[in-house]
Amino acid sequence: MLALFSRMADCRAEPGPLLGLVREHFELKHDLDLCGEINGSAARSELAQIARLATAAANAGDVQARQLLVRAGDELAALAAGVARNLGLAGIQAVPVSYSGGVFAAGELVLGPLQAALARRLPGATLKTPRFGPELGAALYAARLAGRPLSPDALGRLAG
Repeated sequence: MLALFSRMADCRAEPGPLLGLVREHFELKHDLDLCGEINGSAARSELAQIARLATAAANAGDVQARQLLVRAGDELAALAAGVARNLGLAGIQAVPVSYSGGVFAAGELVLGPLQAALARRLPGATLKTPRFGPELGAALYAARLAGRPLSPDALGRLAG
């Protein structure tokens, strides 16, 4: 997404809504000021909003931003296929694949391309809506790092 902003800013790509959205989000006086934001002064939460900017631009008709989300779906499918290979699941029918992260706020703009790419890269994979929110994932990970994995009963209480 930042590469597309850069190409739009210096006219290597046709400027679209993404250009203005990034300028506004980071309150840029000059487009090159984005380098300073990325390399230091921007808060992590501000950088995490970049996926939302791409979604907003795609919804505003920015074809290039929409293509970014299609490519994101393909890359995520490649990642899922790689994980399946590493786990020895590549040839197994109905490998469940779930998702988490800010890019998925784009909904069908990214989920549709992800589903299509999964069909090509990992035939038989089924895309599943996450069962739990990211806060429960963080709790599970913290418990595992502490050497105290959660029991199914404790997991049910946390999720409920």
